[in-house]
Amino acid sequence: MPVNKVHPDRKDSRDEDEEDLSSIEKGGFVGWVHSHPWISAAFLLFLALAVIVIAVTVPICTVHGCPSRGNVAPSVDLAPGAPRLILNYLNSSINALDLIPPILQSYITNLILNSSAIQVLNFQTESVLQEALTFLKAEPSLNFLTRDFNMSNYYPNITDYNSSSLANLSASSAESVLQSILNQIQAAGAGKKRRNILQAAAINDPFYVNSSQYYVDLVNASGAWKVSAGTSSIVVAVVDSGLDLNHPDIQPNLWINTKEIPGNGIDDDHNGYIDDIYGYNFAGVCDQYDIFGNCIGCTGTSMPWGDSSVDPSYFHGTHVAGIAGAVQNNGLGITGISPGIKLMILRVSDCISGNIAASTVFQAFDYALKNGAHIVSCSFTPSTYAYGFIALQPAPSYHAAWTSAYVTAMQPLANKGILAVVAAGNDDMNLDTLLHYGWSYCPCLVQLPNVLCVGGTDALNQPAFFSNTGSSTVHLGSPAMQIYSTLYVNNSGVISHTYGPLNGTSMATPIVTGSAAMTLGLLGAANGDYYQAVQVKNLLMSSATVPPSPLPFISQSRVNPGLSLLQTTAHLKTVLSTLSPLYNASALPASSLSFQGMLESYYVTTGNQFYGNIVGQPVDVSLRNISSPSYPANFSTFKYSSGYIVSFTALVQYNVSGVWGVQVQTAANSLTTFVFVNGQNVPINSTTQQGIFTAKSTGWYSLELRIAFPQSNIRYSLLMKSPRATVYSSYYNFQSNSTSFFTFPDYVQNAQLSGVWQAFYNKINTAVSPITVSTVAASTPSSQYQYTTTFTEPSSVTVPLSTLFLPGDSAAATTTTAVVGLMQTYLLPTPSTIWTSPMIFTVTCAGCQLQVDGVTVIDIYEPILINLPGTVLTKSSPCLTLTQNQPHQLILRFAISALSLSKLSIQYASCTAAAGSSSPLSPVRFIIYSPLVWQPETSVFQYTGAAFIGGLQCDVYQSNAALQTLAFSAQVSTPIYKFRIPLCPGETINATCNTAWSFALETFLPGLNAGTPVGVTYGVRCWTTWNRGFTSGSMSVLPASASPTAYLGGLQIYGPGINKLAPNMSLLNSMYQLLSVDWFNVTAASTLSVYDNKAIVPVDLVTMRLPITGLGGSSGNSLMNGSALLGAYGACTVTAYPTSTDIVGLISNNLTAALAQMGTPLPAAYDGVDGLDIAYSYPRISGSKVRYTQAAGYYFTSGFGVQTIQVSDVNATSTLVVMGNVTVRNAPTPFSSEAAPSSSTFQIYTPSGVNIYTNVISKTARSDGKTYFDFNTVSVGPWDWYQWGCTVYGNTLSGK
Repeated sequence: MPVNKVHPDRKDSRDEDEEDLSSIEKGGFVGWVHSHPWISAAFLLFLALAVIVIAVTVPICTVHGCPSRGNVAPSVDLAPGAPRLILNYLNSSINALDLIPPILQSYITNLILNSSAIQVLNFQTESVLQEALTFLKAEPSLNFLTRDFNMSNYYPNITDYNSSSLANLSASSAESVLQSILNQIQAAGAGKKRRNILQAAAINDPFYVNSSQYYVDLVNASGAWKVSAGTSSIVVAVVDSGLDLNHPDIQPNLWINTKEIPGNGIDDDHNGYIDDIYGYNFAGVCDQYDIFGNCIGCTGTSMPWGDSSVDPSYFHGTHVAGIAGAVQNNGLGITGISPGIKLMILRVSDCISGNIAASTVFQAFDYALKNGAHIVSCSFTPSTYAYGFIALQPAPSYHAAWTSAYVTAMQPLANKGILAVVAAGNDDMNLDTLLHYGWSYCPCLVQLPNVLCVGGTDALNQPAFFSNTGSSTVHLGSPAMQIYSTLYVNNSGVISHTYGPLNGTSMATPIVTGSAAMTLGLLGAANGDYYQAVQVKNLLMSSATVPPSPLPFISQSRVNPGLSLLQTTAHLKTVLSTLSPLYNASALPASSLSFQGMLESYYVTTGNQFYGNIVGQPVDVSLRNISSPSYPANFSTFKYSSGYIVSFTALVQYNVSGVWGVQVQTAANSLTTFVFVNGQNVPINSTTQQGIFTAKSTGWYSLELRIAFPQSNIRYSLLMKSPRATVYSSYYNFQSNSTSFFTFPDYVQNAQLSGVWQAFYNKINTAVSPITVSTVAASTPSSQYQYTTTFTEPSSVTVPLSTLFLPGDSAAATTTTAVVGLMQTYLLPTPSTIWTSPMIFTVTCAGCQLQVDGVTVIDIYEPILINLPGTVLTKSSPCLTLTQNQPHQLILRFAISALSLSKLSIQYASCTAAAGSSSPLSPVRFIIYSPLVWQPETSVFQYTGAAFIGGLQCDVYQSNAALQTLAFSAQVSTPIYKFRIPLCPGETINATCNTAWSFALETFLPGLNAGTPVGVTYGVRCWTTWNRGFTSGSMSVLPASASPTAYLGGLQIYGPGINKLAPNMSLLNSMYQLLSVDWFNVTAASTLSVYDNKAIVPVDLVTMRLPITGLGGSSGNSLMNGSALLGAYGACTVTAYPTSTDIVGLISNNLTAALAQMGTPLPAAYDGVDGLDIAYSYPRISGSKVRYTQAAGYYFTSGFGVQTIQVSDVNATSTLVVMGNVTVRNAPTPFSSEAAPSSSTFQIYTPSGVNIYTNVISKTARSDGKTYFDFNTVSVGPWDWYQWGCTVYGNTLSGK
């Protein structure tokens, strides 16, 4: 684009004439020909064509008649130029060739552009053109007719810039110019801002890092990247001079025509172009030569390379494309403004001199429209000086035809919604003036709503000295000086992919193009419509930055893509998430279990396949392993289909704020898929299968994918795109958490009694009842089972599984015999255990599910294989992170067919070991424990987690304020009375005494009935571990009015509506299982009975063993129940004085209330003494009122095995002893004074060298107010200082 004066390359035509005459004089005609070969060739060609014209014209006039002068069509003013016409008829069905006599048609070619109905006619000679012109303009529907005209994309000379705003830009080198610009940016305060943005963005492209690309942060493109960096869904057609197709900073972002097979010479997609892979080259190959072999005509070719041999600005298109969409964060060169887009390359410069003809531009527009471009970028303007341009005079009439041609060519783009971003030009002119005088300065002056004309600005947001302006014609400003981008150099065929700065509105245009692409990508992702030219144009103009001195453009401003994207997110507020992150950015919410993957939950739905709401609880929950490229978020197998909704949920850490994209790729109907982020629905466009949402800050977000009526023969792929990503991709860091911490049922004491699994199962005949997908899932703790047994680990058993599960059953060895059920055990990860978290489990079976804290982490079910004898599969869980010092439940639900041939194995490994060792798996028996089943003598020796005593423990709880006992917990509620049965004089560990499980509370707590206020009721829990089962699985509990419930081995076997859920056969051998029975709202006189198949269950000391838990090692570290600090050895006591009638509040295992009365710690006068065999007393409040004194401490066991303990009461005293949670010695007279002294012994079985938490409660009514404690361990002696360690809630009391 020349400056507004005589072009410096032009010569005066008179000088050329003088040279011609001189040549003739010196060498005659022959000499003149030798000295002017080009002109000579043209002259000879002209003579030959003249002959042709005469030969053609005479017959035409003879046959058709020459048009009479009275019928001459209106004059059409054609500009000088090539014999090529561009025309358009309002009647689009007319083919211009049909209007021309056939004898001329053979000298003419016609190209019709379908989108605009523009026709391009190429004539072999100007004479043929003139002869045909008469017929062409005679058609009444003629819209316009003009000679093809050239465009220009030249650069202004930066050294011409002498503005005072950049006075130091006089240096000729680009480096000096660039440094001057950067200095001014820093002086204006932009430098600091840029460094902050750079630090936050962490972009590694060198010329961005070293500030060569100053314009990126100047226009706030880096701010836009915080929202979105563009998307590959946006295709930008770069209409220019071609490209270095192998430039490493551009090549990955090239648009690829996937419908075309490269290099096969076939138009595979039938779009009219052969092998158009990256776009097209519309005039890049010579197809016409003169008699001397010189090219005089160009045609198209598939590869849109730039051509340095003919085009002095061959790198122009490469530079423009790089600005708009070069690759980001590849460590090379530059970053594009919108690095996520795809670039369609349309070369429109010709093969002769690099000229850009309007006809090729129109072809490019047509191609862009037909092949999916969303934006066209045009960094060129008309070659005004080539046509006698005089700005302040009315334009020649052919300019109106030029404008009409451009309007007609670009109208289809406007109709489609394709944005055209065009350069304002470098002529330092006011385009408003040109428009006024009728000059065609297109495409900038095309008055269509989709056209966005871009003027140039400098580093200080002032108009660039060369830029055209126009307050009613140029829409927006953009940096145009020293714009660093991609280049290439061709040295004798050797291509160098380089970089450098250029100047001009050609460079300003792709900055706006990239900004538009990011804005459009965000708009389109919301609704799938990527043809929103007017909306994008309005957003760019309304969000642009107005400098202190408004710019001479329509918007008076400079582009600001950062603000444009913020305005776009506001515009899309109805579809974007406005919720804050659910969780802290650095940590997941507290939970029992977390893992990599997604929870897979199935819900029954009453809606159709387009209904995504879920109601109620899931019928099946498991874990999908999504943790690496080997396990992406692809779903193609489902347990349930029609009538179900599957929900995949996880937590995702969005570490970049901004607009994220989510895509569900599937061949299924997209209306059957639903995505939720933080519980808010993200609409998924049914065409693009994409949706967007805003992460306003970094952190953890919940993500859910729902699929209605999932189809197992179709894949559903969940993809995501971060604000800075350019394409959607698989995401692997899905984190899932269990919904709550696992806790034991309130009847279970958390103690390490054994390291076994307890199994509950049924025997089935697969010939009658084949195993199906629901067979395994149907095995729950509430199901009824025929069998129960225990084992350390199935894989450690050397006998066949038939012998393990069905010993002595002749049918067990048949291939049709299967067992279906569950086995359960527990984990307690602590820092000192031999395994570390995270960990994985590996299971081998025919059909099974491994659940951790209720979450299915391994699911093995293959319909084809599960009923085949001996066929097993092995699967592993993802890495599981288990909360330490917290119990975790393992349940293995199984369906095992052909027992004698099958296999069942459960192993584990730490995740680090699994990654770094060839055989890291270990048997799971090393890390499991069970509080539900045990073998008392073996467990005491092996696990030292409990001592034991025989019998049945009964705990009595007080009713609430409403005089009801609704629920209670052995771990958190404190019973007010405790007793153990049977009562055996001189009790030994294996005494044969017994009693019936049918009694009233008054029997063992005499005086309770008389002392209970009217209306007060009690709740009772009686529990033990039992080495028997219920005959035929039948049991009952009375009275029914007490709403009794019963539990055996962790399963509820009795309760309201449940009266026969106990296993028929208990294959426990020497193992004992937990048995617990509860009654509610009973009186002291209510008879509490338990029946085994209509017979009262006997209570004895041998078949029933009570684990005494809450042990501490000699160092004071508790095994299960937290830290149990041991203080100095000695006694620790406190006395309470209840009112004489307060029977309910007489006894408490809790010192809180008493300590509140006495003070904490106790006064020095009440420090402990040499043991509990020494008598001491506390002052009485009045008279001889009954008082209760409690001593709490730790009894130290000096040896392993049976310990015999003797307790003696003096007159008017009664002593209760509780170890752990078990009453080892009942109070002889809990509520009345005993007349005479008494003594009794009992035996406990203990580990060696542990401390047993012990409570001693002594009632006394002695008149002297003294309380006596008299304890000794038979064969050892009295409990002295070394046997009694004392601490009360962490406050240590010192003793001697």
